Order: sequence, then C-alpha cells, then structure tokens
Amino acid sequence: HALSWCDDPAAPARTISYGTLDRAARAVAAALAEHGVRDQPVLLLHPPGPGFVTALIGCLYAGAIAVPAQPPDLARWQRQLPRLRAVAGDCGAAIALTDSRLAGLAAELAGAAPELARMRWIATDALPDGPDRPGALVDLDGDRPALLQYTSGSTGAPRGVLLSHANLVHNAGLVQAGFGTSPQGVGVSWLPPYHDMGLIGGILQPLYAGFP
Repeated sequence: HALSWCDDPAAPARTISYGTLDRAARAVAAALAEHGVRDQPVLLLHPPGPGFVTALIGCLYAGAIAVPAQPPDLARWQRQLPRLRAVAGDCGAAIALTDSRLAGLAAELAGAAPELARMRWIATDALPDGPDRPGALVDLDGDRPALLQYTSGSTGAPRGVLLSHANLVHNAGLVQAGFGTSPQGVGVSWLPPYHDMGLIGGILQPLYAGFP
C-alpha cells in the first residue's frame, strides 16, 4: 500500500500499491527517454493526486529535472497564468507532463501563454503499459540534479532552487529523524504538492520512510 487518494468524500478512497506506482512511473520514464531529457527540466502540470506522484517519480527514474508547477485552473486564468508563464519561461522546459484533460487544452493554453507553446505535452494517464525500454531508467549519483523548486512568487518573480538527489535524500533523513517516521506509520496530507511542505513532507517522506 503506497498511496490512497480521496477526491470524493462520499466515495471510497482509491488505493495504489508500490508495484502499480512503480510501473506507472516506469512508463513515464520510458516516454521521457525518447526525448533525451536527462539533466533537462520537465514541467509537471498535474492536479494533486496519483498522476502527479507518478510523473514526479518518472522524472527521477529518467534522470530528468522535475519542475513542479500548479496547473492552470481555467476559471482563474488571470490570477494563475503570470506565475506559470514566469516558471515556464525561466526553466526553459521543452516537455510538460500533464493529464489528458489539460493536454486537450494545450492549444488554448498556449494561446494565452506563449511560453507553453514551444513545449511538447505528454498526458501520462494515456501512456501504454509495457516492458522497460532501454535507457528509460538511468544510473544516478547524488550530485545529479533532481528537482527545480520555485518560490511562490507572491512578493516578486518566482525563483528556482536546484536540488540534487543527495539534497533530497539528506533532507528526507533529517525529516525522518525529527518526526520519528517509520514503515509502521501512516501519513495524511491535504497540502498542495507544488511547494516544499506538501512535496517534501507529504510525498517524498512517505516514499523515503516506507509508510503509506
């Protein structure tokens, strides 16, 4: 049991095993490998949920630099697009990972945000299952970049901080020591996964410590 996701309080939670999560992330890595993204930024434009988690892990598997960003809410473009345009323009990503719903709106979004027009959009929920492709999962060392994390931009232009795999593992170890997390625990989070607490505490710490 890796992840449960509740998007409807009246319905049972959807539960995903580590095996399912791994296979979905490998499919993302295989798709990314076709575009030569090792050490290159990849924009993550997923709503919160399993799709975001598999896209994030797929980037790490492929040796790409994950760039989490809040996907645009079509009802609130005026408020959200400036930050998304700033992040997309600054990181220079050529690939955006998203879901089928947002991928279907790529042309409309590109018209409102030229920074998105040059990107290739990949809907990770439409990727076929299949065996690993050569080169999809790369050998990594701690010094390689893993994550480009941007500030909120609430007081100025968003600024990106490049974090290595060693940075993430070291930080996860400190969080585990500070909170006493273990495989016997359970974590619950309703924080957005695009910023530090929701991303590092709500997603990476459970993966590191092995609790659902």
